[in-house]
Amino acid sequence: MSHPTENRSLLVGKRTVIPWDTTDKSILIEQLRSTQTQLGGWIESASVDRGFHTPENQVDLAKIVAHPCLPKPGAKQAAAQAAAATVAFRTARQRHEGAESAISGWQAGNGLRRCCDRTEVRFERYDALGTLGRNLHVLGKLLMAREHVQNAAAHPHRETAA
Repeated sequence: MSHPTENRSLLVGKRTVIPWDTTDKSILIEQLRSTQTQLGGWIESASVDRGFHTPENQVDLAKIVAHPCLPKPGAKQAAAQAAAATVAFRTARQRHEGAESAISGWQAGNGLRRCCDRTEVRFERYDALGTLGRNLHVLGKLLMAREHVQNAAAHPHRETAA
């Protein structure tokens, strides 16, 4: 039997989690630029948490996407930013809340509250299996919506952003 790290590509394919010693602020621009390149410039807006904010990230994010949404930390700064926010910023913020809701569903609906495995390889496996479970859940909802248009369980409960 081989060591778990030798089979990493068989377990999760691409890396699904950032390295343990990396900060959110340091990976934002690199990862978004890479994703934007892979998708051929398709991403028009991006919304992230306050923990990603730095003045450099604010400038660099605006170079990558047309409508960046990078809230400032702190209640006073956030309030001033919200008061001066554009419609695109507010729309991106609402979409961000939808993404956070999906993450909560991923954690609650797929048993991913706490990983008991302490190694990085096992955590990646746990993360990949949870993502697979959530994707199957979403695929099931899409199939239900296609077959039964009136089925309430197949449709999101959120209102669309105005």
